Amino acid sequence: LWSCEQALRCADVAAVLAWLPQVRVGGLRRLQLAAAQHESLLFVFRPESAAQSTSPARLRLQLATCEQDRSQVDVHILKRRGPPLASAIQLPARSERMAALLAAGQLRRKLRRQDDGELPAVESATVVRLALHQGRAMHWIALQWQPEADDVQLPPAEVLGWWALRFTPRVAWVDEALLIEVSACERLWGGRLALMREMAGTNPAAPVPLRQAQGATRLIALARLRMFARGEQPPAELPAACCSTR
Repeated sequence: LWSCEQALRCADVAAVLAWLPQVRVGGLRRLQLAAAQHESLLFVFRPESAAQSTSPARLRLQLATCEQDRSQVDVHILKRRGPPLASAIQLPARSERMAALLAAGQLRRKLRRQDDGELPAVESATVVRLALHQGRAMHWIALQWQPEADDVQLPPAEVLGWWALRFTPRVAWVDEALLIEVSACERLWGGRLALMREMAGTNPAAPVPLRQAQGATRLIALARLRMFARGEQPPAELPAACCSTR
């Protein structure tokens, strides 16, 4: 309790997160007054058994995993200013960035176990998909490295795939192209143009140039990439029905 008060008095501390399972009402009141006096944010985490006990806090929330959708969190508002709220509010359990990092870590552990012989290696494309794009238009980018000389060696496909996972969790090899979907993550890089510049600036196969094409679906992006490779000018609107991955 004392350390929380000292942290609230510190000018360089913007918010304090405290786990106080056995704090009493008097202690909570002391922390509330300290937070108000120094204009700091205070979040006190308590066990579920404390939900029915009294508290001087102006806002009290109870979090629980959503039974219908494990990717969501039910937020029950126990106390607030104004009328009570009977139904819970559902919020994503993880941010898009956190979900991407967790997916990349899971894939890294799987590949490590395959290298150690604990899991059988599977000769197929690795696709990491997250349900983050519901109701949002998708945007795919097809990437390809084409050496000008036959003696130039490209990095392994796995290395290129790991490089792409830095930008988005949705990565897949389809034939000769590396496909990525960026609609949810491009804002984290300052926009689509800034993301494209970052990919060009960190090209893992440099000095081999990075060729890219874009589209609303991965088939459209791949079709445009192949037309560029043949020196053809693709139309502005390419229907997905005419595209093929073969």
